Amino acid sequence: MPGVERLRRIAWNGMAIVSAMLCLALAGLWIRSYSVRDMYRWFARRDDSVGTTICFNIVRAVDGEVGFVHFEQTYGPGPLPAEYSSPDEMWRDVQRHRGWTTAPPRESIAYWEPSSLGFQYHDDPSSISGAAVTVRDRLRVIPYWFMVTATGLIPAWWLCRAIRVRVRRRRNRWACTSCGYDCRATPERCPECDASEPMEPR
Repeated sequence: MPGVERLRRIAWNGMAIVSAMLCLALAGLWIRSYSVRDMYRWFARRDDSVGTTICFNIVRAVDGEVGFVHFEQTYGPGPLPAEYSSPDEMWRDVQRHRGWTTAPPRESIAYWEPSSLGFQYHDDPSSISGAAVTVRDRLRVIPYWFMVTATGLIPAWWLCRAIRVRVRRRRNRWACTSCGYDCRATPERCPECDASEPMEPR
């Protein structure tokens, strides 16, 4: 059906444009990550029958990688270690660090060590012996090169297809403007992609 085929072409072209914009934006952030550390932090507090849990959430971009850190600190019944403050004091203290911050990469806290390909996964629950504090640390790291490659696949396919159609058009004046199919026998409609534009020699 001509209408369905036209909508399909429009959808693919739209996806290619959006993916190309994302790819360029991620490539720019990739380059930026080697000179500036971008970090966004937000916190949450949960009070229930188990105790008080303070959640630390961090998104951090540095050295060609994006990391997602989720850290939970649960205060249950029992004595607190000397190095730990009370839940209320901790909650008041973390509010000062909420929001977006930037800094040179070498002047920031390292939440993870660099790896060969850039992918990292870490999930480590732990507790302090004899104390009322339980800690859970989750880490996910994705390299920028993977995100740039993933978002660049559709634009690359679209560009290769456009070049192939253009080459066919140069070789054959009766080629379809949409898919490059030879429409010499059916100049009013392409049997391959169902395009309705008349195929006339130039």
